[in-house]
Amino acid sequence: MPKKHTSLKLNRSKLITVLLVVLLAFVFLKNILFIISNTNKFALAQSGEINQIVEVNGFVIRDEHIVIAPDTGILSCNYNDGERIKSGARIASILTGSVDENIQIRLNKITDRIAEYQASNTNMSYFTGNSQKAEAQILATVDSIITANADGDMAKVATYKNQIYALVEKKLATEREKTLRELIAERDALEESISSVRKDIVAPASGIFVSRLDGYEGMFNISGLGSLLSADLESVQKNKPGLVKNAQNGEPICKIINNYEWYYATVMDVKITKNLKEGAAVKICFPSISSQTINATIANINFEDGEKSVVVFSCNENIDTIYLAREVSAEIILDTFQGLKVQSSSIRVLNDITGVYIVKDNKAVFRKVDLLYSDSDFAVIKNEQNSDNQLKLYDEVIIEGKNIEEGKNVR
Repeated sequence: MPKKHTSLKLNRSKLITVLLVVLLAFVFLKNILFIISNTNKFALAQSGEINQIVEVNGFVIRDEHIVIAPDTGILSCNYNDGERIKSGARIASILTGSVDENIQIRLNKITDRIAEYQASNTNMSYFTGNSQKAEAQILATVDSIITANADGDMAKVATYKNQIYALVEKKLATEREKTLRELIAERDALEESISSVRKDIVAPASGIFVSRLDGYEGMFNISGLGSLLSADLESVQKNKPGLVKNAQNGEPICKIINNYEWYYATVMDVKITKNLKEGAAVKICFPSISSQTINATIANINFEDGEKSVVVFSCNENIDTIYLAREVSAEIILDTFQGLKVQSSSIRVLNDITGVYIVKDNKAVFRKVDLLYSDSDFAVIKNEQNSDNQLKLYDEVIIEGKNIEEGKNVR
């Protein structure tokens, strides 16, 4: 009898062991299946912002004084594009009548070289001085380098090297300045020799001098921006700015622009413009010209019958080369929304209520949100921390997942 009792004990122990193994295997398999089937993805709600950007194509419109050629002949400009000039300054000359061809060629070459030197020597005046003196200083500094190197004083060697770089730049700048003065003197002498056939042109107003004409001059009237229609912009063909060398009597040869205030006009969808207001502040970026973002004001919204309307933006900030631009693409930053930033895929609508699911104790919990703005990638939610059932900073948000329900295990 004792042996039979022991046998029953052993069988019962084996059965319990088998049942435990089966149970553990079932739990393990269930967890494995849950992990495999669980495609949920999570991210923390963080503070952030999103810009409401509209990409458009439009036209830069400026207050331009067009200079008309008083006669026919060779045009010689005294300023470079982008230089500021005063009213009454001699901005150009036209060589009329019969002029020796060699003088014409020489004058054109000198004028081009002067423009090159002026363009490269913008800040040259700081370095100019006596060229011979600079050369003597360079030789003396070289001797100092040799002595310091022999003494093993490498700190002084480095200092003397920097001094040589500065002295070389000063010498080159001085020589460039000397060459420029000589070219200007030669140009003035040549022009004086043909002064009987030279007609000077003075600036009708102060502003920025531009010698390149793009064909749009006079096409857009500043005073008529409030009545500009989409058809007016869409019908304009893109022209490449051209440089006038041979002036024709009565034809435009250059222009002077007011760069303190300029405008950008574009056609926009009425779905966007209906939410805009004249006088509102926006930001504009012209990526093809500059990475700079400038402040602007909505000057006019010209509503039309249909799906389009013209929006005119007023700008008073300067962008390099903007005075040469006419038809250009832009990014209009209409507004900036700040709050809690989450992926747009996390936004869900449950019983007509907009919200997100967060993870709490490994279960999905729905939180109602006040959605401020969203694009294809992200959404900004109003940050409200005064209630337990609202989304809070650093809540773990479910950004992707199927069959998510309130209280369902998600991890």
